[in-house]
Amino acid sequence: MRVRGTALRKVIYLLGVPGTGKSSVGRELVRRLHGELVDVSELVVRKGLYTSYDRENATYVADVPRISKLLAEKASSSNSSLVVSSNFAVRAPGARDFAVFLLRCNPLVLMKRLSDRGYDNKKISDNLIAELVGLSLDDACTTFGSKNVVEIDATKLSMSLIVSCIMDELARGDDAPRGWIDWISRLEGNPALGDLVLFISRHSSAPGLSSVRHRRHRAQASLKRRGSLRRVSAP
Repeated sequence: MRVRGTALRKVIYLLGVPGTGKSSVGRELVRRLHGELVDVSELVVRKGLYTSYDRENATYVADVPRISKLLAEKASSSNSSLVVSSNFAVRAPGARDFAVFLLRCNPLVLMKRLSDRGYDNKKISDNLIAELVGLSLDDACTTFGSKNVVEIDATKLSMSLIVSCIMDELARGDDAPRGWIDWISRLEGNPALGDLVLFISRHSSAPGLSSVRHRRHRAQASLKRRGSLRRVSAP
């Protein structure tokens, strides 16, 4: 059974830093849509779609043009929905029918999730910065256009509720409330924010809160230049 309003949603992108719930949401979304799931991180390693290996950060440097080409081939080979789960924004060229969902997570919660996964402190710090200042949001808006990005605060939502939010948005297809999640403003005055920034300063090149704020302002200014984005709330 095809969901109303999704017939032209050929590619559905699930974006966000590690720990935001993309994998579990992607599997359930594919189940409901009878589509195909592509985990970009897994694909990079399995297909060798990288240009080098960064030993310092223990990560592969993705070959974005080759990934994009493969996604385009997959998008054109089937009538079913293609769900693309990725830590960074990458698109299938030529696929004009798409939806982009960016999962966000409170950095205080994200820190524990990544620690529980066994990430080293530098990798945790790098992802915390990306989430705290909205670098993943800036990346998504640069790649897809801010009007096409739907932002979901997944911090307190169950996997099934996140999927329901996405399904509702796909079915509705109209404009949602606009805005963007600013974690620094939300956490201002919370003593835990200071502890978080101290952790970041110890394990990354960011010297402190002033640097984090500066990067947040740069990302915020970039978003304003491109216009507002869509944000949905749980029903």
